[in-house]
Amino acid sequence: MMIEVEATHITTRRNPAALVCEVFPGVYVVDGGGVHTVREGGNAFAPLPEGQDDRTFPVNETQMTFAEMYDTNLREADEFEEEIRERRRRR
Repeated sequence: MMIEVEATHITTRRNPAALVCEVFPGVYVVDGGGVHTVREGGNAFAPLPEGQDDRTFPVNETQMTFAEMYDTNLREADEFEEEIRERRRRR
């Protein structure tokens, strides 16, 4: 199953550039395939330029499944890091 998403960013390391949608905070799906996080590819994307006409692209179910898993992993990692910081503050 495919769904249409609206681009929020564009790739900076591909030629030609590809549309990108931030589907969860810090989780991006790329037109043509791929799922990335801000932690491992954050500087590979730039905000979509103003006036970009073609702003939507299809995303398959597999991409969305991985995006959901990445979102969960990012949130759990953030919670773990916060717990570590809190433990260090208590020392």
